[in-house]
Amino acid sequence: MDEFKVPSDLGRIPGKIHCGEGFSNFTADQWRNFFLIYATVALWNHLPGKDRKILTYFVRVCTILVRRIVEINDMKEAHKLLIKIIKLIKECYGEEKITPNLHLSLHLCECSYDYGPLYSFWCFSFERMNGLLGSLPNSHRQIELELMRRLMTEAQINDIINSSSSEVIGLKLLDK
Repeated sequence: MDEFKVPSDLGRIPGKIHCGEGFSNFTADQWRNFFLIYATVALWNHLPGKDRKILTYFVRVCTILVRRIVEINDMKEAHKLLIKIIKLIKECYGEEKITPNLHLSLHLCECSYDYGPLYSFWCFSFERMNGLLGSLPNSHRQIELELMRRLMTEAQINDIINSSSSEVIGLKLLDK
């Protein structure tokens, strides 16, 4: 996967996924990129025919469901492919491999009909914000309180800087 040259705005996949639990810390963005860009090329020669078909269907479903604008016909196609995926998994690996998440995936299209494209309400933005908040210096004891204190302090400083009082002109230095 190191040979892939993808645009920088897509983000990148962590380099050492082959050792240990490399996939366990993937963000939703990284999973999306992995399946839409890397998975087919990286895994194709290592998969038997039945798994290639599952992967092909899954990549197509992901391609449809992660769009910002999704047409109804595409949603119908995604739903049909999800049903095919689950039937293939049941046929090839047994009913015990049909997990609650696979069942829940059958409701994704219905969710999109009700609330719009998944892109408008999925967790990518939350993950990104958690990453930003997690990178802030803290004591690792009561991070929530520390973040709130920091937020409140910065809000107070901004209020002082932006006030029109002549007494706080010297505080404009804080803005820099």
